Amino acid sequence: MHVLTALYGQPADPAAFDEYFIRVHAPLAQRVLDRGLRGATITRFRPEPDGTPAAYHLKVDIAADSAEVMDAALASPDGLAAAEDVVNFATGGVVILRGEVD
Repeated sequence: MHVLTALYGQPADPAAFDEYFIRVHAPLAQRVLDRGLRGATITRFRPEPDGTPAAYHLKVDIAADSAEVMDAALASPDGLAAAEDVVNFATGGVVILRGEVD
């Protein structure tokens, strides 16, 4: 199995990030998932016990049967649209990681 992980840094306005992510970006991402990907999980990070914000606001893991399936989904018009949309809400930046699950 191949996984893409997107780590979203702390945004300038977390409420605006969450609203945009759910209302606009998630529907775009769903169209990418519908191109043969296994699915996605979303992790919302909590502050540390002392109140310090987590290093990241949100993590998305997207799974595919292979790197080739992932590549095809990401290179599709839907994949390109989702990638281009990230600049519209990820004011804290985003780190993308890809790899094989053992």
